[in-house]
Amino acid sequence: MWHKPAAGASCAPPPPLERRCEANYKATKTLYLEDGNYDGRSTLPAKYIDALGILKTHNNMEMVVVESSSGMVEEHTTHSLKESVKILECNVASLREEACHYENASLETFEKLGAYGVQIIKTQVTLSKTMIHDKHRWKNIEMRSAQIPRKWDDRLLLLEYLELLGTLYIELYMQRKLRASYLKDV
Repeated sequence: MWHKPAAGASCAPPPPLERRCEANYKATKTLYLEDGNYDGRSTLPAKYIDALGILKTHNNMEMVVVESSSGMVEEHTTHSLKESVKILECNVASLREEACHYENASLETFEKLGAYGVQIIKTQVTLSKTMIHDKHRWKNIEMRSAQIPRKWDDRLLLLEYLELLGTLYIELYMQRKLRASYLKDV
């Protein structure tokens, strides 16, 4: 389900001793094509994300966006806010692209479809879900949040993190079943 950054990925060493590889998020590029410009030369550049989960189907929906927004010692608030907005933009772009593939599916079916974001800020991990609210609005909810333990004495915090991962797994399983239902809907 997870993949490593492929061709077109940006690997640049920001500070010394740190290397960051980011995956190209294709939904943000394909949705900004202008009328009459179908080769993509004048579109906005695709966004890059830290990790990407793809639901393996014929159109490979970009389902999970993972962003690490700051280091373990110090939080960079501005960067964290920009990463939060990027997760929202990428999730909305993914849902829009999925809606373009199934134009005849009902709105009720698409209201159940979601895209997920995982944001890591210092030791805090947050799982969120973005969905269509109605024809003109989106909704984003925080599903779970957990602290990653840094010391052995805090090991019980690991249970919260495992619950977060379990929630994501169950949600992805339900999305796979939902996809089968809206394929019948089309």
